[in-house]
Amino acid sequence: MATMGSHIHFELVVIPDGSLISGSRVAVHPESVGRTQPTVGLFSATSGDGGVRRHPVHILPCPEVPRNTLAISSDLADELDLVVSSDLPFSLELDGFAHVPATELHLRALDERNLTDVTRDLNGHPSLGGRLFWVAEGRTSLSPTTVHAHGSPYQVAELLPRDKASTIFEITAQTRLKVRAPRARAGVDIVILADCSGSMSNEDLLDEKAGRRVQRIAALKQALRTLKGIWQRPGPILRMALLGFTTQSHVLFPRSGGLQDLDPEAHPDVFQEFLAATDELTPQPGPGTDIGQALHRGAEHLRRYGKAGNDRLFILISDGAHSEQDEDEADRYGKTVQFLNDPVSLMSQLRLEEDIHLYAIGIGTRANFEEWWKVRNPNQKPRPTDIPRHDLLKKIAAAGGGHCFDFSEASALRRYFDEIAAGITSTLDPQQPPKLPALSEKERNVLASHAVRSHAAAESPNLRAQRAELLHQIRSLYVKCNELSIQRSGQPLFAVGPEVDKVLLSDELVADASLGVDAWQALRPIFAPKGAAAAFPQAVAAELRNVLIPLLSAPGDSAILARLCESLRAIQSHLGTVPQTSANVASLRILGTKPLPKKIRVYCCCAAKDRDAVEHIEKHLQVQTNGKWLTWEKKLSVPVGSQPEHIHRQRLAEADIILFLITANAADDPEFVRAVKAAMQRQAAEDVVVVPIYVSWIGVTSDLSFGDLVWLPSKEEPIGNSNADRAWSHIAATLREAMSKRWPDRVPQSRLVR
Repeated sequence: MATMGSHIHFELVVIPDGSLISGSRVAVHPESVGRTQPTVGLFSATSGDGGVRRHPVHILPCPEVPRNTLAISSDLADELDLVVSSDLPFSLELDGFAHVPATELHLRALDERNLTDVTRDLNGHPSLGGRLFWVAEGRTSLSPTTVHAHGSPYQVAELLPRDKASTIFEITAQTRLKVRAPRARAGVDIVILADCSGSMSNEDLLDEKAGRRVQRIAALKQALRTLKGIWQRPGPILRMALLGFTTQSHVLFPRSGGLQDLDPEAHPDVFQEFLAATDELTPQPGPGTDIGQALHRGAEHLRRYGKAGNDRLFILISDGAHSEQDEDEADRYGKTVQFLNDPVSLMSQLRLEEDIHLYAIGIGTRANFEEWWKVRNPNQKPRPTDIPRHDLLKKIAAAGGGHCFDFSEASALRRYFDEIAAGITSTLDPQQPPKLPALSEKERNVLASHAVRSHAAAESPNLRAQRAELLHQIRSLYVKCNELSIQRSGQPLFAVGPEVDKVLLSDELVADASLGVDAWQALRPIFAPKGAAAAFPQAVAAELRNVLIPLLSAPGDSAILARLCESLRAIQSHLGTVPQTSANVASLRILGTKPLPKKIRVYCCCAAKDRDAVEHIEKHLQVQTNGKWLTWEKKLSVPVGSQPEHIHRQRLAEADIILFLITANAADDPEFVRAVKAAMQRQAAEDVVVVPIYVSWIGVTSDLSFGDLVWLPSKEEPIGNSNADRAWSHIAATLREAMSKRWPDRVPQSRLVR
């Protein structure tokens, strides 16, 4: 049990491979959370070491969920390492936190793909919309720190806004999404396109470190020098070229052309050459700025010198507009305007056809420039080409899958270049929260079984014993009614065959109503009258039908079973009055007048990794017994959301034979060792037959104590891989012979109908 909020207790049910209930979506009955109907909450679970794990969840009202029950996905259970059968507490907090939309989410790819593939996958299979993240008080923790999208892992590098704590953030269509491919995972070819137009000589950028304003070109040079950090980081080589441009472009670094490997082991002269190249970035008064021409030249450089498989990146640094945008103003100052292409369309084409990304850096801001200009030239108006204008830069950056960053301070520009060493970033398309699917039939069945299982778990021993007795009477009445029907009419009154054997001989119906829901439903067609139905009064047939209908909605209800017994007795009594014919006596094809024998219960225990061994012994036992006189159950493990621990203990306590498949996996499994000890206690009281089957070699066996029991095939030699099929067949034959000697009365000589 767990708590919801501060005082509502609830049970936990795990939905494997859910549709509606999947990921971080949990479901509750609408009445379980009151009238407020919260949409998000904080699910908490205590681990075995006493630590508390928290995960934000979407809360869905769902009438199909039983009251005071919380349904969670197997994904969430696995992520929090939940064991539902444990006594460790769970809780669902509904208040005490804020719920706000995230403004930005930055992810870092953790696999080996390049940035283009990462971006294409995330945009092509949007799965981030609606995601929730929890930030604790003081931002000391973030949950989850890793997300999976389209089967790939991503680390959460940044979540904005930063000034929120004790908050659940939600990804909405307005959240800006970015993803980074670290240099440690992918090589990068970078071409830096640096604006050298005359306006770059303006001294409007504040250098906090120097305590004064500096030229835009000077701030750019200082920022470029911080790229030395790239030389000092391990990982695949980053390759770079530096081009200065106005209306033409010139390669400044490397002097020999191409792209320079920025290897930590490179000769110191390489960095000195780069510093010398940055010194050559000088404002050139005159012709203006042709960004389209610079993009063409940069693309040509990457085509010629780029390395296959590397990410490709432009870093465009400029303070103003493309000359086309300022044509009127440019003509006033005698500038010659020439264009190679619309730079926005050109960048879109380069990204689409050549996988080139672009980030733009806008030097200076209009507000910062105007503040400086008023002090420097209080009585003059600035030329339009001097004013920083970044609208076009932002459009080009968007076309290149990146962003345009406005920097009015030299220190911020240096910090940006320092971050380049960590990898390049791509902007993702906005992602809408997914449309909720309908509750699947599988989810409905799991919830219905949980409701019945919860009811059955609360049953008293007396109620279970009462149901067992009623079922024994129903089986006996079934045989007698079919016997009389064949004697009188030549055919059985009720359904017969292997499937009927399976249902009527199922001890699950006695042990736990929830485990036999299908079997309970199967009782209805079995007892639907046919054949000799006309031989007894319609009132009796109508009463039988009225009894059978509720079995579907109330399996295992003792009152309904008692009414079924009474109806069958009435049918038996009436059939006894019908004259018997000798011809019909000769055609008797049912199981005499003896009560149906109880099946021998075989329970197989093994480690979860030894499923193949279970299949071997099950297959060979089915061959030996024809599957008719034993009940086969197996215990692989208790995975989250499957077989509850109390069912495992019950089967250990009620089985006639317990098989233990001995392997190295089993010997190291504490749960397996506990099961051995429990079974040996019953063995000591001669209440069960325990059979250890030596499947594969193990080391120390002190924790697997089977006393003087005989191991199959032998304690000295496991089955192994040599002649394994023959060994399994021999073991199954040995088990059948032992069962026939111990329980001769429980091995029937015929079936219900031959």
